[in-house]
Amino acid sequence: MEVKDLFFQHAGRKKFLRSAPTETDHVVDTLSRNALPFTKLSFRLDDRDKILLSLPSVDSDVSRLSALFGHEVAGSMIR
Repeated sequence: MEVKDLFFQHAGRKKFLRSAPTETDHVVDTLSRNALPFTKLSFRLDDRDKILLSLPSVDSDVSRLSALFGHEVAGSMIR
């Protein structure tokens, strides 16, 4: 699925937006949280020509956690 210019023509929404980097951080956070339980799906988030998040499908929760938070953090977590 690809989403482009989601709120492009909605001027009323614009007044509620923060800065572009803040809004981008919110999108990355939301996608990351939603990607955690769906390890069999791949996720990729691009902002223009820059890849912000790339999560390939994996076989385990620990692998997904490692991709998001790093090996050290994922290894220190308790089920």
